[in-house]
Amino acid sequence: MPNGTYGGVRGKGAQAKRSRSPTYSIANEKSLADSNNSFLRKRALFYCNSRNFLLILHIILKPFLININFNQILHDMKSKFLLSAAFMLCCGSLMAQPVSVSEPQLLIKSSESLMAPVWSPDGTMIAVTGDNYSGIWVANADGTGLRQVSAAQGAGYKMQWNDAGSITSTPYVTVDQRRMTRVENVNVATGVARVLQPAAREVKRSRVMRNGQQSLISIMVDDPLHAAERIPALNQYAGQGVINPALSPDEKQIAFQIAGKGIFVINTDGTALKRICAGARPAWMPDSKALVVTRLEDDGHTFTAGDLYYVSTVNSAQLNITPGTRAIPTSLAVSPDGKKVAFGNDVDGCIYLIDLKF
Repeated sequence: MPNGTYGGVRGKGAQAKRSRSPTYSIANEKSLADSNNSFLRKRALFYCNSRNFLLILHIILKPFLININFNQILHDMKSKFLLSAAFMLCCGSLMAQPVSVSEPQLLIKSSESLMAPVWSPDGTMIAVTGDNYSGIWVANADGTGLRQVSAAQGAGYKMQWNDAGSITSTPYVTVDQRRMTRVENVNVATGVARVLQPAAREVKRSRVMRNGQQSLISIMVDDPLHAAERIPALNQYAGQGVINPALSPDEKQIAFQIAGKGIFVINTDGTALKRICAGARPAWMPDSKALVVTRLEDDGHTFTAGDLYYVSTVNSAQLNITPGTRAIPTSLAVSPDGKKVAFGNDVDGCIYLIDLKF
């Protein structure tokens, strides 16, 4: 793996990786809140039961025990309960396990400009493509062993790993000024491509995706321009493209982007539509409760700035995981174990890696 942090951050000879420690873990925030609420309910029940017991005891023993101040005892108990409640509510975020985020590390550098990384299902390899999605290259998870396995035009667009040994892609050829797309399976060890569907004018890209036949996501993939019209929950966005859909690991939700509107999440049955945040290219974390997205700025011609954000789909809490860098992450992929984020950097055409520790 090439050494050194992202060259645009501090120039050549950049310091070795340093970590940042945000004050809370978004992914753990809801479970922490639930445990806090359970704790408070138990303490409140204990307080109420104890108070009732002392009141009854006070009535029974009052004629015999003159010097015991039951009101003071109850006051002390109430004060301790309120103190515990305040501590749990105010300090809950401090009790969450912090997230440690590394600076971007150079993962893959080539004479070609590379982008759109995709992890293999077992996390041992990573595939990338070139400008305009031409060609496919694969490398080991640590960036070593880079080799080209396809030179076809458009091969890298929405490519999908089938397993650790093959990738399904949809390259195209131009015939009589018409683009014809085929579906093929590329063996990453040999580079041999096996045609699954001959070149045709119209190809359903959902057939390339694992679980792509799920009705809602197939509409988004195969008919992005009209998906909002065809999906009742999205009718209010009719006429706007639905792009970059991603099925959650538990296959219960779909994250997607509406141009100019941001990132949304919807259940696979078409219910519970929710806008999550601004951004593009959502990628799920393994727990299906958070996303990593990119936010880009441009001057109307080129991208001028960008950052990656870790975003909870439960409460939309957000964390910038690339602050202070000059990288412009235009594409990204979360590793299957959720511990790494690879991204394509528009500044230099290289692939970088961020480590996440929970």
